[in-house]
Amino acid sequence: MTGEELVRHLRAAAEPDPARVLDALLECSGAERGFLLLLRGADLSVLAARHMDGEEVARAREKVSRTLLQRALAEGHPVAATDADLSTVQSLQGQKVRSACVVPLPSCRGAVYLDHRHRSDLDLGLLAGVAGALDAALRSAFELDELRARHGASFGGLVGSSRPMRELFRLLERVAAAPYPVLVCGESGTGKELVAAAIHRRSPRAAAPFVAANCAALPEPLVDSELFGHVKGAFTGADRDRPGLFEQAHGGTLFLDEVACLSPGAQESLLRVLQSGEVRRLGAVKTGTVDVRVIAATNEDLEDSGLFRKDLYYRLNVLRLDLPPLRERREDLPLLADHLLDRVAAETRSPRKRLTKPALGVLVEHAWPGNVRELENALRRAAALSDRDALDVADFAFLKPRPAEADRPAIVPLEDHIRAALVQWGGTLELQQIADRLGLSRKTLWEKKKKWGL
Repeated sequence: MTGEELVRHLRAAAEPDPARVLDALLECSGAERGFLLLLRGADLSVLAARHMDGEEVARAREKVSRTLLQRALAEGHPVAATDADLSTVQSLQGQKVRSACVVPLPSCRGAVYLDHRHRSDLDLGLLAGVAGALDAALRSAFELDELRARHGASFGGLVGSSRPMRELFRLLERVAAAPYPVLVCGESGTGKELVAAAIHRRSPRAAAPFVAANCAALPEPLVDSELFGHVKGAFTGADRDRPGLFEQAHGGTLFLDEVACLSPGAQESLLRVLQSGEVRRLGAVKTGTVDVRVIAATNEDLEDSGLFRKDLYYRLNVLRLDLPPLRERREDLPLLADHLLDRVAAETRSPRKRLTKPALGVLVEHAWPGNVRELENALRRAAALSDRDALDVADFAFLKPRPAEADRPAIVPLEDHIRAALVQWGGTLELQQIADRLGLSRKTLWEKKKKWGL
């Protein structure tokens, strides 16, 4: 991303994400690492950090940032420090930092700190060019976030003012402050990763990495390598040492989405790390200690699952958050649609669309089985195909109408269906045959049978 592209993005975005802004600054300035911070009285609050672990951020924040931050804020423009300037800073000398700079954010009373361990030149002119747009965009975002927070309408990217969302925001504040594992439960599209990221940003670990992984996407033969890392030569193709996700998240938070998809072997390995706080890379002899808070997410009932370890479930289920589906908070739809249309306009760099009242009525009446993700994609589709400023009913003709209550098929709970099958076929079929017909494992069916005394 060039400096001009970054400025256009900042001006178009209604709520720029500090982490994404920091990524863009690193890319266009040539910096290697950095963090975005705010000065609140005598305290520094880190909003986002990249390519630094928690210890590095703390050291840089305590030493370099104070000097360069005060100077940058006083002078009102980016300040650079090179080898000679950094020669007296022991914490950065140990990291072999050769260049550093601070981009002031006067309106926010904060700054962006960037450095490089191998280059002595950073593009200070480019940073000076984007500093004003960055300051204005973040100030607007902070003001908007504070306004919404006062009215119970926003929390870390989550939007809603309904009773279920207000209760969720209240719980999130408490959960973020606690040091324990978190289990986030909810249907697909309800915002489980947003919740995990919000918990991290408001936790004492906010300055350290937030690492996210989708367990369903981890190849079975490589799960242990992905989670715990490997050493060179551990297996075919391992041409170098590689830290796993736990090591990458050291000092911070590891988010494991769709945790129910982990194999029994991976579940056992995960349980061992949660119990001991130690990891051993594949092929390594020694173990290493990690300090990681795990947030797991699932759209399945892990407690009654015959495929998920009970001891691992109880390890993860210390703090639990149940996310409400969109159909249970329809009063949030106008606020959500407004927020998402801002995002669509920023993504497409085009004028923002608005919704007519009849169109909003269509959205409120839709069932939204895909929840907020489905709503966002519906708005994207409508905005992309419409040549008008306002989106009307016809622009959402692709949405299937919600059937009347009398027309809806009766939904039989899964456990009732399994119990009925055991009663009907228990005297004539083998347990494996019943399991095959139901699409379940024999072990799961046996556990259900034992639980119900059938």
